[in-house]
Amino acid sequence: MFQSKEQQNEQQKAEKQQIQAMYEQYGFAVYRRCKTFLRNESLAEDAVQEVFLRLSRSISRIPKDNKCYAYIYRIAINVCIDLINEKKIVHENFVNASFQEFFETNVQNQKENQFDLQEFLHKQTKEIQEIVYLHFFEGLTYDEIAEILPFSRRSLIRKLEDFLQKAKKYFNVTK
Repeated sequence: MFQSKEQQNEQQKAEKQQIQAMYEQYGFAVYRRCKTFLRNESLAEDAVQEVFLRLSRSISRIPKDNKCYAYIYRIAINVCIDLINEKKIVHENFVNASFQEFFETNVQNQKENQFDLQEFLHKQTKEIQEIVYLHFFEGLTYDEIAEILPFSRRSLIRKLEDFLQKAKKYFNVTK
């Protein structure tokens, strides 16, 4: 369907208003999420800009229903993962309580291997990185993750079990 210049301008104006409204509604929550992931205010601000830039490029795919925030949340996660991978961000206290249990149970030199864990995570697919971040670092349940990502609860459990098996192999865990 061919649009006149006036129709195109109206559509662009409406899309800009839609992005502005989403920024006003979700911008601070996205910033907090990015700051938690990246542990850096400046990088979090950059990430928020990138999130809303990506949204403006894919405005036709943004859900109009209650799935909008989940869609934005997923884009924010991907932007943060991209920044972590791109900038090789390493956090001293990367291992949180959920992963701490895995480390205490399975890995001998926890402090030394903490950075190896991040390197191991960087080598995983983006799909696995998303799941691991959401479950272990955000503390989301399988059901909550299934609302954000396009996987069933059963699939998420299997993917995390596979990840943990790979981690045990990577860290030479025999238990």
